[in-house]
Amino acid sequence: MHDKKVVEQAIAIHTETYGTEPTAVAYAPGRVEVLGNHTDYNEGTVLSAAINMGHCFCISASGKPGVRLTAGDILETTEFDPASDERLPKNVQWANYVKGVMFYLRDQNVEIDSVDCTFLGSIPMGAGLSSSAALEVATAYAVLEYTGEVLDPKEIAKIGQKSEHDFAGCSCGLLDQFSSIFGVHHGLLHSDFRSLETYPVKLPDDVVFLMINPHIKHALADSPYNERPSVAKWPPPNSTHCLIIQSKHCAMFRGKSSKPTRRRSIPKPPNAPRTSSAKSPASKKA
Repeated sequence: MHDKKVVEQAIAIHTETYGTEPTAVAYAPGRVEVLGNHTDYNEGTVLSAAINMGHCFCISASGKPGVRLTAGDILETTEFDPASDERLPKNVQWANYVKGVMFYLRDQNVEIDSVDCTFLGSIPMGAGLSSSAALEVATAYAVLEYTGEVLDPKEIAKIGQKSEHDFAGCSCGLLDQFSSIFGVHHGLLHSDFRSLETYPVKLPDDVVFLMINPHIKHALADSPYNERPSVAKWPPPNSTHCLIIQSKHCAMFRGKSSKPTRRRSIPKPPNAPRTSSAKSPASKKA
């Protein structure tokens, strides 16, 4: 899942742009969603897979306050204050994903300033392969490497999600960040978004996923996607038929007078290992 070519290109662009090699480099993959659309923000379960395309993020020290950030694919550079919660303008919307991560890392006592940064990805933008989550995760791991700090990978995922909510304007769940952080080589990732437990699911050796780029771009922040989490919350408007999922049982209500029929919770697969939170298998130092 590690795209060596993208890492080499990102380092080369950073060196040429800022006149010095980066001292911290991190890479994170994109993902495909296999099963469980819209269930991550409803405390459901999802099967996903990290892919062999992703984002690389590079950092080196600079001689002035603030962050200079270069998008390697379009060779545009912008500057911002990582301590400010102000969104950047729409013409540099791509920088908001990075700024949000750096801003919310400060809540974990991870502060960065006076740096030059470059990112580059191999994921087609707007293709539904979570390029934004890959960028957020790569940013977080590069900052942690640069500062010498360590965070629980699940906290890193939550920081990426919060950045997406508040700086990019997309009300996503944790599926994309979890897939980028905990994804495994040639396997699926099962994520339970009630307990936030994950475990790998092995694929047969002769199974592959084909990703086809239709060149039709989409932007979730500008789509009806942001309405989905709100309409999924209880109570849904004008509804007489709904499914309520509680912590210990499922109850189906049909109208106001009907008694609920309790159903047993879906059991976990036997011997499902838990993913350790000590280290991220998919997202790592480049």
